[in-house]
Amino acid sequence: MSFRSLTRNRFFRFLLVGCTSVLIDFFIYKLLLFFLTPYQVSKALSFSLGAIYSFQLNRVWTFGDTVSLFSKAVKFSLLYLTGLGLNLMVNHFFILILPSYLFGKINLAFAAATFASAMFNFLGMKAFVFSSSK
Repeated sequence: MSFRSLTRNRFFRFLLVGCTSVLIDFFIYKLLLFFLTPYQVSKALSFSLGAIYSFQLNRVWTFGDTVSLFSKAVKFSLLYLTGLGLNLMVNHFFILILPSYLFGKINLAFAAATFASAMFNFLGMKAFVFSSSK
């Protein structure tokens, strides 16, 4: 299967957008933590910036929606606010349960939170936000 044929697949496009969104999320999260921002605030801000990026690229490239910006933005915001809640809960849960001496504890919590919210967001975008797109 060629890269070109892969990029025609909606889920693969979602994964590409998601990976770059996660990179934005991760680097902003780590940068804010470096400046001693509380991890809950850091996670909320980094997730939100990744979400804005994700909305624009998923709307146009993944789901091919170029018309109904306002209604899609409202639906996307509701979905991502819910996803943010899930992300924060999973991140907090793993920070609490993983032993403090564990190397990479913050990164493991981040990865678990990202996986949970990514699955939730893809299903929500497909069924709720962009259900009428191509």
